[in-house]
Amino acid sequence: MRTLGRLVCPIITILVMAAPSQAQPPPPDSDQEQAAAPAPPAETTDVFDLWRKLRHKEGDAKAEPWDYRKPMMAFAPVIGAKPSSGVLFGAAGNVAFYRGDPSTTRISSIVTSLTFSTKKQTSLTNRGTMFARENRWRHEGDYRFQWTSLETYGLGTSADTRVGVQADFDFFRLYQTSYYRLRPALYAGAGLYFDNHTNVGPRTGEESAWTVSPYVEYSQAHGLPLDSQTAAGTSLDLLWDNRDSFINADHGWLAKASYRTLFDGFLGGDSSWQKLNLDLRTYVNLSRDHRQRIAFWGFADLVVGGVAP
Repeated sequence: MRTLGRLVCPIITILVMAAPSQAQPPPPDSDQEQAAAPAPPAETTDVFDLWRKLRHKEGDAKAEPWDYRKPMMAFAPVIGAKPSSGVLFGAAGNVAFYRGDPSTTRISSIVTSLTFSTKKQTSLTNRGTMFARENRWRHEGDYRFQWTSLETYGLGTSADTRVGVQADFDFFRLYQTSYYRLRPALYAGAGLYFDNHTNVGPRTGEESAWTVSPYVEYSQAHGLPLDSQTAAGTSLDLLWDNRDSFINADHGWLAKASYRTLFDGFLGGDSSWQKLNLDLRTYVNLSRDHRQRIAFWGFADLVVGGVAP
């Protein structure tokens, strides 16, 4: 199980990204822009266009005009590999839709995936961002159901990460945050957070190392249970987002601060503690047609008080 402590984890990530086949209409950044119609999508070619050309199948010129009230769906296989899970495979689906006129309302999106791995891990995740009419409300959800395992190490930058202890556990997450728009790009909100690690124990063959593992030592030092630990509470959130699209941003900024208060006994919570999450993102185009750009992401995850499970 992943253990937490008093740490600062800033991460700066630089990504070079290519634009997808269909650009999303830009969100309004001012009341004047809300009255303007969205810009037409850029002409690009995706893998489905190439597949139709290989089959000598061209698009239907008599197709019905686009109706923003109809949801847009996409499905794709998931294939990957990483040390903590081994080879994984599964499927993912995305539903995008508008809850209002695209000239005044951002696009909403829900992504769901189900994966299995060669290390006997199963993961079902559902994440979504939804905008009400004219962007007055913004709802974000993150739900995860995982039967998984993880290599555990000590806390802190001086911890020895050469040898870890493999822990098996089940993980269930329910995060829901709702924001109300104060200005065209400024939102204030509140959220409910629930994380539960249960059925925690050593992987077969790791029993002898488990009793002196950092997870067991940390839990015993702070009076936390060994087989299951829960963190649950509420948050106050402030968000600035003037990106042209939250799905595939071309320009703009996102700045987010979330102060979370977790309570002992609330929804089974095992301790009382406070946490501050910071998220900052911006984008720089590398080409005139905006097909290549760099995304700068900065994160901070801070335990500012109490004992985190």
